[in-house]
Amino acid sequence: MQLTPVQVRDSLMEGLNDARLLAVASERMAHFDPASLISEEEMNRRLGISDNDLTGFDEVDIE
Repeated sequence: MQLTPVQVRDSLMEGLNDARLLAVASERMAHFDPASLISEEEMNRRLGISDNDLTGFDEVDIE
């Protein structure tokens, strides 16, 4: 199957975007410190979010 010029452009743009995302992820991982991680509970505490605030919310998948 031969690609149309639009499909070629879209494919190239997707590849460029993937390369940019990989560069950002690599930079972040270069400075990653596992000791700086905090739990969900600690994050909620810092933000002032209680269990009551979360009542009625279902889990959310983040892509």
